[in-house]
Amino acid sequence: MASLRGNLILTACLPVKCAVELTEPEKKTLQQLSRKHPHQDFRTRGLGLLELAGGRRVHEIAVELEVSDKSVYNWAPFLERQGPVWFADRT
Repeated sequence: MASLRGNLILTACLPVKCAVELTEPEKKTLQQLSRKHPHQDFRTRGLGLLELAGGRRVHEIAVELEVSDKSVYNWAPFLERQGPVWFADRT
């Protein structure tokens, strides 16, 4: 049982990719959001989602934006449910 637990810990430490596919209008919306939204946390999310769409790893983005890996992972499903316009409209 100890070796199984060790494997699980090792697996959890491996870098994982999280893919996001954006249309051109979504990219443009997130680019504007990441530059012009009045709230810093929304600018951070917009930039993070653009980086995910560009193929960067979650941990790299989290370190650069000074957020947790979990936060970055949470942005992708939220984007799929709500769309980028929701972020932009939250002023």
